[in-house]
Amino acid sequence: KLRLFGDLLKPGQPAVIYADDEFSARVIDHAEVHGLDVKTVGREGEFIAVKRIEQHRTSQVAEVVCDGETFRIELPLAGEFQLANALVAAGMAIASGMDAKTAFGALASLEGASGRLELIGKTADGAACYVDYAHKPEALENVLAALRPYTTGELVLVFGCGGDRDPGKRAIMGDIADRLADRVIVTDDNPRSENPGSIRAAIMEAAPGATEIGDRHEAIMSAVESLKSGDTLIVAGKGHEEGQIVGETVLPFSDHAVLREALGMVQATADGVQPEDDVLVEAYEEEVDAADALAEVSQAEPEPEQVEEAAPSEDKAVEPEAEQEKSEPVSTGPEPEAEPAPEPEPETAPEPQPDPGSLWTLEAMGEATRGWLPDGEP
Repeated sequence: KLRLFGDLLKPGQPAVIYADDEFSARVIDHAEVHGLDVKTVGREGEFIAVKRIEQHRTSQVAEVVCDGETFRIELPLAGEFQLANALVAAGMAIASGMDAKTAFGALASLEGASGRLELIGKTADGAACYVDYAHKPEALENVLAALRPYTTGELVLVFGCGGDRDPGKRAIMGDIADRLADRVIVTDDNPRSENPGSIRAAIMEAAPGATEIGDRHEAIMSAVESLKSGDTLIVAGKGHEEGQIVGETVLPFSDHAVLREALGMVQATADGVQPEDDVLVEAYEEEVDAADALAEVSQAEPEPEQVEEAAPSEDKAVEPEAEQEKSEPVSTGPEPEAEPAPEPEPETAPEPQPDPGSLWTLEAMGEATRGWLPDGEP
């Protein structure tokens, strides 16, 4: 990244640098050596100096000074690192000619990146539920530290480690979880070709107080159901991903979708509503996004029958109508014209085309998911 401040920028161009990081001094020196116009931001910043930070459950307010003037920044994102990123962005805009008041005001409408400390929703009691991509020790430590100031109850963590990756980090991440979270649920991430149970066991050795739930869907549901007022939940490891790699198969899976499903069910329970089967099916369809594939099958299957019907009806297209016209006035004649009995049958035959909303019978679900898992696995 130092190339940004050496090879890519020309001498005299502005280089906006966050001043509060352990590597800040090194980057500042590198930029100055290459003749850049260094502008620092943060608590130690000179271009934009942070004077005060007020943290709320899912947002923060900062008081900053820029060019001798004090500004109030409202940021709808949690985590001090989010504020650091926002200050650098505002600093770049101001250094490029934008009015400081306009730049700082725009931060109030910022939206975070998908899967990066992303707020998915809250329970009826106000417990916030986040998804984050943290899948390395340092990232997991940072995200837990970022959420601690926003948590008045318990900080709950659901995470796992990927298979066919550095096995040494599993115990390290288990230790971080054990130290920085109040409750930990160890689950599967992307096990790939490894035994998922072995991966979880390596994490559990360093986090003996954790709960082990291999099924990631069940782990997230269990965590949400246990939340109380003041708690914060972070589901870490997969972030924006929409699949879970088991063996060589990518199974449709989204932490976002499962969290929303869990929050919906908890809310329904709080309202005294028992979720119906079709509600659960609807949530499942959203999670795996399999409705499109099934709809294609339902559209493709009837085509041969429609073609078969069309072939004979072309020759007789006029004949049945003509016969019906003759048969209407003569209701007493038991002539063979009464044999248009075959015609009503095709009209009741659209049974192969079920309503897409009711496709998920147990039989249909089994057929649609055939082959998702290797033979012999549940």
